[in-house]
Amino acid sequence: MDPLERWIPVLFDFFERTGLLFAVVGRMIYDRTHTRDLTVLPGLALNRVIPFAAFTFVLVSAAAMGIPGFSGFAAEITILIGTWRAYPALVIVAGVGMVLTADRVQ
Repeated sequence: MDPLERWIPVLFDFFERTGLLFAVVGRMIYDRTHTRDLTVLPGLALNRVIPFAAFTFVLVSAAAMGIPGFSGFAAEITILIGTWRAYPALVIVAGVGMVLTADRVQ
């Protein structure tokens, strides 16, 4: 597989996540409140909307972190596999960095 072809899942994943986040903010919050001022939001009756928005943000964040089972993992693993063939030491450094970063997130 050509190295440039490995970026296709990454770009698709990025555009998918970005679109979903804009949809959550625009459709679920702005259309109901007609404000972008975050200080006004606690006073509005958003108790049915905010839990779903928070759940969606958690799912999108999991995909952005590349957790297995989400779209970000498939994009990242194809790049790591392709990089392993050319630069195995770099993949080991990246893997250690991922483990250390994941440990900090939890």
